[in-house]
Amino acid sequence: MQFKKIFLILSLLPCLCYSNEESLINAKDQYVQLIYSLSHGLPVQNSEILSENCIKKFNGEIDAVNRETFITQLKSVYNAMGSWTFDIVEVIYSVNTIVFQIKIDLQGQHFISTVILRLNADYQITEINEVLTELDSCES
Repeated sequence: MQFKKIFLILSLLPCLCYSNEESLINAKDQYVQLIYSLSHGLPVQNSEILSENCIKKFNGEIDAVNRETFITQLKSVYNAMGSWTFDIVEVIYSVNTIVFQIKIDLQGQHFISTVILRLNADYQITEINEVLTELDSCES
């Protein structure tokens, strides 16, 4: 009997993914708009996509403990280094998670970033987990 319950739940999982796909795409788009505005020194847009207590982990370490510190840190990167550009390479959507790879160019340096966004029931981001790797010039 237990096996049937597990099988039923697993068989419904794809339905759950498709039913919230539009909300996940919207959350990703709002996050990208937020990063774009911060990366170009523009007024912050869509900060409400981040929950108030959103945590950011960067290369395995806690980097920001709330929305305000996350935004302040990215503003400081812009102030110190100038604008950066990015292209989304790949996006994967799951029930409450968005995973994507981004190619970043900053002052002639090239990076690849893998970002995992965890969302709450209101489709606000509660956790950002980013791993950033510098690419060799021959890989860009």
